[in-house]
Amino acid sequence: MDKSSHFIVSIVLFLFTVINFSWSQGDEQNVICTKIERDALLNFKKGLNDSSNRLSSWAGEECCTWMGVQCDNATRHVVHLDLRNPYDIYSEIYDEISSERYMKSQLSGYVSSSLLELKHLNYLDLSLNNFEGSLVPPFLGSLHNLRYLDLSEAGFDGVESLQWVSHLSSLQYLNMSLVHIVNSSDWLEVLNMLPSLLELRLTQCDLDGNPSLPNVNFTSLVSLDLSYNYFNSLIPNWLFNLSHVVSLNLGYNHFHGPIPSAFVNLKSLKVLDLSYNLFNPKVVLPYLTNLVHLDLSYNDFQGTILNDVGNLTSLNYLAMVYTKLEGKLPSTFLGNLTSLNYLDMSYNELESGLPSTLGNLKYLDMSNNKLEGGLPSSLGNLTSLNYLDMSNNKLEGGLPSTLGNLTSLNHLDMSYNNLEGGLSTLGNLCTLEFVDLSHNDFTGEMSRFFGNSSQCIAHSLTYLDLESNQLSGPIPESLGLISRLERFHVSNNFLKGVLAEVHFANLRSLVSLDMSSNFLVINVSSNWVPPFQLERVLGMGSCQIGPQFPTWLKTQRHFMRLDLSNVGIVDSIPNWFWNVSSEVRIVDLSQNQIKGVLPNPLKFGKIEGVYLGSNHLEGALPCLSSKLSVLDLSNNKFSGSISPFLCNPMEEDNWLANLDLSHNFLSGELPQCWMHWKFLLLIKLGHNSLTGTIPSSIGLLVSLVSLNLRNNNLYGEIPSPVTNLTNLMVIDIGLNNFSGNIPTWVGRSFPNLIVLVLRANKFKSAIPLELCRVSSLQILDLAHNNLSGTIPRCFYNLSAMATERNTTTISYIHRTVDGGSMGADLNDKIQLMVKGVEREYSKTIALVTSLDLSCNNLTGKIPTEITSLLSLQSLNFSGNHLTGKIPIKIGNMRSMETLDFSANHFSGVIPPSFSNLSFLSVLNLAYNNLSGVIPLTTQFQTFNASTYIGNPELCGPPLKKKCRKVETSPGQNADNEESEVDWLYVSMALGFVVGFCGFYMILLFKKSWRFALFGFIEDMTDKLRTTCKL
Repeated sequence: MDKSSHFIVSIVLFLFTVINFSWSQGDEQNVICTKIERDALLNFKKGLNDSSNRLSSWAGEECCTWMGVQCDNATRHVVHLDLRNPYDIYSEIYDEISSERYMKSQLSGYVSSSLLELKHLNYLDLSLNNFEGSLVPPFLGSLHNLRYLDLSEAGFDGVESLQWVSHLSSLQYLNMSLVHIVNSSDWLEVLNMLPSLLELRLTQCDLDGNPSLPNVNFTSLVSLDLSYNYFNSLIPNWLFNLSHVVSLNLGYNHFHGPIPSAFVNLKSLKVLDLSYNLFNPKVVLPYLTNLVHLDLSYNDFQGTILNDVGNLTSLNYLAMVYTKLEGKLPSTFLGNLTSLNYLDMSYNELESGLPSTLGNLKYLDMSNNKLEGGLPSSLGNLTSLNYLDMSNNKLEGGLPSTLGNLTSLNHLDMSYNNLEGGLSTLGNLCTLEFVDLSHNDFTGEMSRFFGNSSQCIAHSLTYLDLESNQLSGPIPESLGLISRLERFHVSNNFLKGVLAEVHFANLRSLVSLDMSSNFLVINVSSNWVPPFQLERVLGMGSCQIGPQFPTWLKTQRHFMRLDLSNVGIVDSIPNWFWNVSSEVRIVDLSQNQIKGVLPNPLKFGKIEGVYLGSNHLEGALPCLSSKLSVLDLSNNKFSGSISPFLCNPMEEDNWLANLDLSHNFLSGELPQCWMHWKFLLLIKLGHNSLTGTIPSSIGLLVSLVSLNLRNNNLYGEIPSPVTNLTNLMVIDIGLNNFSGNIPTWVGRSFPNLIVLVLRANKFKSAIPLELCRVSSLQILDLAHNNLSGTIPRCFYNLSAMATERNTTTISYIHRTVDGGSMGADLNDKIQLMVKGVEREYSKTIALVTSLDLSCNNLTGKIPTEITSLLSLQSLNFSGNHLTGKIPIKIGNMRSMETLDFSANHFSGVIPPSFSNLSFLSVLNLAYNNLSGVIPLTTQFQTFNASTYIGNPELCGPPLKKKCRKVETSPGQNADNEESEVDWLYVSMALGFVVGFCGFYMILLFKKSWRFALFGFIEDMTDKLRTTCKL
């Protein structure tokens, strides 16, 4: 049941309960159902599949005591049949474990017509089961006494017609949510024939259009839910004739246009849900004086609606999630809402304006906004608050001491902020049940929190998440006193010390434990039996547990994720480990010194991810189970052919998405078996001894995002079927023996390519101009090949090297096991030569830009267009036959950290603009024909003589060769001198022009001066003639 109708529906259901109680209760000792109805129930049971044995009590003579069955004591007839799934899919805590329990407890099969023998049945609930796509049986319309019918979310595919419903004239409650009734075009007319109907729920029934209803007969309706139907129309007018409606849910329907003013006709309306629609941004909200519950979430409203909402003075529930609100929340908005006790304004862009005057407020959610600054001390005025969520904002500073005034608080979430300081403020909040302060900058010792509050919260706290902070010191023994604690996560801190059995002594309710990435030592006896049974996370990565494999682990039968990475295990994996948990999904034992061989075949049950990298495992690769999604066996000692592993047939589809076998001793050729691995996204086979060519079947991996075959003995040309891998973002086939030309289709087939490494192969001929079309390229490494020709001028089209990225991750879409799709971040590992050293990048790939064409046979000049790659961090053209001068605009590349132009034939001076490269830490200009003075700027003073060696005409520090005085430095002093000389000539030219123009203007206006000048010129001409004659 959703929030928007909870208020009134609770009242209605209470009335139903009272009525049904009076119908079915009496002297229970004399209740024995009739044989006809008992047989009808047993025949009904025969049509059901009851895998969880829910109906095990359906035996014996007294069917009135069977589970879900109630009888009327006066008549002994069955009047009430409730087979609703006991595990509610909409419970507050719903995860994979809850999902499995829910599905296991579903009844399936078909609905037998034997129910027609229950002629006095007035209550039937089959909801939350799975009748496997069958149609709703029309014979239900013959159960004329039905007052309550719930078929919602029971796996019914739909109805042929709804006419059978019209025969249920006594019906007061009807719920057919998730039953497709779109084929029954007269659904509204049929339901209009039920004059006694009080509550109607048609959530997600595929209703559409704008149905009309000239005369409304079911005016007795108190609660109406039409959510999740996507009508994509204006709100229909017939709704405003439901004069008695108290609760109205129109959410998730794509209603558009204005919010009709006719809502004011609904005088009884108290609950209104208009969420997830497309109303006009400047909509006006009608003045609904009786409204107590309003949900406007997920609409594109503008801030003006806040004034209308602020006038609804009876409100006690207000949700405006994701309504595009921004800036400061006006103080007048909430000033009149003195009855408000529930406020949810999460997922907006609010920057300030926390409510602090609503003393009745019990629920406040301002998460996922842009709230800045510190938490106001006035927050302590909300003394009735029991739920506070401020997560995912930009809050700073410490927790105000006034937070201790919130003595009713049981849910506190401040995660993903920039909060700091200690946790002692929380010490007096004895009602706390849920605390999430993860991903902040809190400091100090945990003992300050537990020391003040351990006794206080020992019987209330169930959820504590402090991971990714800067907490230090030991975990106090008082942790063991919190007997109701279900989740304890403190990973990624600076905690240290020893944890013994006493720390866990009373944690009987614990289901999720994560202490990874700290400096803790786990010191328990080999025969320790923990008091808890973990069901979700067991995380102790980077704690000290070894050298023996922890035997207490065999007592944990239901955990889903295990992290024992880097815990110092120097042991083999015991046989019992692979069947230790029936629910385990992720196993991480990487970065230990685990030895031995893996069982073959290796069956993982439900395990989806196995991380055994960086150990000492050896032997042949085992055959796998088909459900595995991630397998990391990198950095071990596995040997032998890879073919049996890849070509082993499986009974089911192989869902492996991430395969990492790099850094082993695998040999043999890559086989033509890739058709069995069609869901692969990442292949990492680098640093082995694989031989042969790339098989054409690899072109069948159309979902592939990353292909890494680095450092093997592969040869031949890149096969054309690789063009099918249009989703590739990373190609690393460096350090092999591939040959031929770099295919031109590389620039046409991979529009999302980010990394292309062809380093240390035997590729020849020119660099194809088509590479310039891959604008997404951030890393291009063609070094150590036999490439010739010139550097393409079109490299300026590599825009990813020219623009600054505003993200630290690279995302991609991939297919899931259930046939859907989801986004993921690319955490591939890439080896690059940076600053003369091979470095490995993984999570920071998105921040790296590099262009390496070194050690080829390239000729010609460096294109000036290269200097437009403003975000390039590493540039290496060394070991070629390049000539000409270094581009004078090289200083525009201000992100440059590594620059290597050595072993070429460059000439001329070192451009002065080099001084603009403030991040430059590695420079190599050795063995060229550069001349002049080495610049004396601060940046150049950090480089030693090896940077410039092999340039006979260079002089000045750090070289020993001194410069002659007449030589002009291209550095800062030369700049000044050249600047002065330039300005001298400029001033002389300007002076001449100004003087000449002034003199000309005088001659133009002064006739006497003109005559004098002309006379003087004439006299001088005569004298020159006389002189020449003589």
